[in-house]
Amino acid sequence: PITALFGHSNGKVYGATTGKQSHLFTYDFMTNKVYPLGLLPDTEGVHHTIVEGKGGIIFVGGGLNEIELLSLSADMPHGRRAIENQLWADIKSKYNGYEGGHLFAYDPSEGDSDVYMEDAEAKVKDLGVAVPGNSIYCMTIDTVKETIYGISYPDAEFFSYDINGKKFKRYGKWMEMIAYPGPERSWRGIPRGIVCSEDGKVYSSGDNGLIFCFDPELQKIRATSMRVPGEYWETQNYNAFPVVEQLIAMPDSSIVGSSSDGFIFRAFPAEEKLKVYGKPRVERRVRAMTQGNDGR
Repeated sequence: PITALFGHSNGKVYGATTGKQSHLFTYDFMTNKVYPLGLLPDTEGVHHTIVEGKGGIIFVGGGLNEIELLSLSADMPHGRRAIENQLWADIKSKYNGYEGGHLFAYDPSEGDSDVYMEDAEAKVKDLGVAVPGNSIYCMTIDTVKETIYGISYPDAEFFSYDINGKKFKRYGKWMEMIAYPGPERSWRGIPRGIVCSEDGKVYSSGDNGLIFCFDPELQKIRATSMRVPGEYWETQNYNAFPVVEQLIAMPDSSIVGSSSDGFIFRAFPAEEKLKVYGKPRVERRVRAMTQGNDGR
């Protein structure tokens, strides 16, 4: 299936699939056709990890097939949080011996005009592994400082890539709590959206559903007082919270987002205030969201 789509400044839509092998492709509105752009090397999936840099260069973060059904242990231990702990062990076992997700660079001006056979590799430049033993799960870009930021799965490691310096840097875990809020009960609750604001700060959700912020000047991650809207259940043994699905930086410095519980909200980082617009549908998760040319 298609698990990543991105609208490019050249008017085309670029995307990638997830499965046994990830395929890069583009949709050209001028011809109303989809064109294959080749296979991404050593990559099963691409999830929320396509961004555009200067000169129209596309950066793609790869990883394993995160939508594949997990092989769960048949024998479950007993005890407090035993099932959750075993689920975490089952998730981690999938990454035993895995090198880690690669970051790729693709130049549409060089690769779009070529014809790709079924088994042809995409004309990408391999920039290296972002986080060893992890997939790249979500990405954003600071186009001014030419820096890519991302969060990995399943360990939620926060990293950056200096495009000009050609270097990765890891800052530790974006979040510490391990929870399974769903709707996919075998997935760890890690944000699927991350955004860089005009001032260069990076925002996404973290522990207990709070909006977290990374300040590149201080090189630190901190929790804000803003909380992602969701269906929080205050019970003794409940240990879960919603995560963000998409985040969009708006012209007025606010951030519009959606949550895994299906809520739409607007965050105002300067005041640390958050406005909830509600749920457009009863179902959980907002599968996709973008900003229109009219600003909405």
